[in-house]
Amino acid sequence: MLAQLMLWSAIVSTLFLLAVWAVSRGRFGAAGVCGLTGGAFFVSLLEPVIMVLSPAFTLYTLGSFVAALIVKFGRFRPRAAFVAACVIVPATLGSLYWMSVREARRIAEFREVYPVVSLDERLAYEPSLDGERSTAIEAASHPQITAEVEQRLAELEQRTSWSYRRFHLEALHDRTYDQFIRASGFGNARMMRFRHEEVERHERWDGDPAPLPLPPEETPYGPGTPLPELLAGAKNAAPAPEASALLDMHAHGLHDFLDPDRIGWVREARQAAGFLPHAFQRVPSLPRREESGNDWRITRLELVSLLKHDTPVAYVSRDLPRMDELRDAPTRPLDEFESAALPRLRREEDLVVEEGVNRIRMLGSVRAGNDCLQCHSVRRGELLGAFSYDLHRMRPIPVPREPDPLPAVSWRAGTASVP
Repeated sequence: MLAQLMLWSAIVSTLFLLAVWAVSRGRFGAAGVCGLTGGAFFVSLLEPVIMVLSPAFTLYTLGSFVAALIVKFGRFRPRAAFVAACVIVPATLGSLYWMSVREARRIAEFREVYPVVSLDERLAYEPSLDGERSTAIEAASHPQITAEVEQRLAELEQRTSWSYRRFHLEALHDRTYDQFIRASGFGNARMMRFRHEEVERHERWDGDPAPLPLPPEETPYGPGTPLPELLAGAKNAAPAPEASALLDMHAHGLHDFLDPDRIGWVREARQAAGFLPHAFQRVPSLPRREESGNDWRITRLELVSLLKHDTPVAYVSRDLPRMDELRDAPTRPLDEFESAALPRLRREEDLVVEEGVNRIRMLGSVRAGNDCLQCHSVRRGELLGAFSYDLHRMRPIPVPREPDPLPAVSWRAGTASVP
């Protein structure tokens, strides 16, 4: 490929110089050279394919056209236009070749910065994706999820199907790219240049996440609390968010956590370049259209692990979940709400909600999409994990105080006594 492009470049430039030489010696002299070079330049502009396939042709026809104009109006001999073209054509090709060599060195350096690495160590808790295992997974039936869950999974896959970072990492490791950038006059415009900024930009975002707010203290009231105070607290309180708003918040948070930019470019099963561990960049929030959004905030967000432990556990952290920081995080068993909600997530729901006066509990699904199947040995639609949420009303409604427990009573010989 490289030899063919170089040969084509040499043939085109030689034919161009021969045409300039023949016209400069003809009847029209420098004016003819102006017409030839100017016509060739404007044809390359009108036909973008020529400019893309051979940027050198566009550049040296423009340079030769300007030189021919100078010869014409400076009243130099016509052959001066040919001499100028003989200087401009190799200078243009040489400059582009020098730029291509620099680009090739730059690409080689960045390949060392973003090498293709194995993810087997990160996924050691899963069986490796050998041929037999992969065939068995493909042959297995998909989890029996509902139509609504399938639709939401397809929407998430569509949103994560394209990534600029993935595109640039793939171009970085594309060996065909090397051939194009080294061909003098070709390739610089044909192939999009690798942009380090597009790859590094996501890593610069990877700073400390915004802290989760602490839940506010509730104000329980007793029988003697004035009625106007209670009515004012209830009147100014925002309503609980609608189920659709809570589902949207979970969907946006899930997209943030599974951001395709973080995955990088997966060359083959568990072989990736530029992989960054899954993490939240920002605290999920309710849609702005939700009037109660400012009154309800997430105060706890924990990742529930289903694959790495014998029984499901939740990673305990006051920060937003980040996979690289959860390795050493303490775990806890699932509570009653989470244990009851988990079976519903496997097939029926993507979000299970339990509402209280000032607190909302939620368990949201983390389901395997097409991107996940490149590394995880699971089936599409299978539950990989879950997010356990606590939302609190930032201005709590006063709630009744729990009555004082009755003293314990013991019975002795049919007579009650208080210890």
